[in-house]
Amino acid sequence: DIIQDSVNGFLVETPEELSDRIVEYFSDKNLRNTFKDSAIVRADYYTAGKIMDQLLHDINIHRPAFTDGTST
Repeated sequence: DIIQDSVNGFLVETPEELSDRIVEYFSDKNLRNTFKDSAIVRADYYTAGKIMDQLLHDINIHRPAFTDGTST
């Protein structure tokens, strides 16, 4: 869930694919900047409060939203 292929990182299945993606990543400054910016946005989905709210929802416990200083 955290890594989105070709959006904020690469998902690979073989050592050869990993090698190719490493070369691609370090050869392209624009790609690195795009991944960085996308990763920062994506990280907001994984705050402690949002994770706690999702966990409580998943186990069917309803209570006021957990607050960690971020909006849910």
